[in-house]
Amino acid sequence: MKHAITPIASYGDIVRVVGYGDHLFAVEAYTIEYHYEHDFEYCELLYDLTCVYGDSGYIVGEQDDISVVCKAVESDAFLSGLTEAKPKPSHTPDWLSITFSEGTLKPAIQKAQPPTDRRKQAMKQDEIDGLLDELSDLLALHEVFGGKDLVMAEKIARVTGKLKEVAG
Repeated sequence: MKHAITPIASYGDIVRVVGYGDHLFAVEAYTIEYHYEHDFEYCELLYDLTCVYGDSGYIVGEQDDISVVCKAVESDAFLSGLTEAKPKPSHTPDWLSITFSEGTLKPAIQKAQPPTDRRKQAMKQDEIDGLLDELSDLLALHEVFGGKDLVMAEKIARVTGKLKEVAG
């Protein structure tokens, strides 16, 4: 089948991708997509790529963003002949973070919590936010009623206790 776009790379070719510095990627597959809209249609070619160094994982690159370094038939010889040092990753995984200490511009790289802990922390923060909202509403109502409603005071005490428990 003849397509509206011709691939510049094929399976096993080694390519560079815009935005990933000197990292090299191997073409695993490619996809040609046709998009049809009300008054417009276009064709797009996407490449499934894996990092040859093993540290940047899997990415998808558009045809306009890649350049072929060598063809598949030469890739083994090319990769075994690499004498240059492995380039630094152009991104950091999401479980690492860089923070700046107050009063200094020296960055400190620290290991952040894994994604599962971050999800738990986000859920905890959502619960705290909900309790703070509820407490704010109760305090406003308590003030409107002149601070004499004992039921409202009990609710405020309950929410405050729960907030202390959750926030630690």
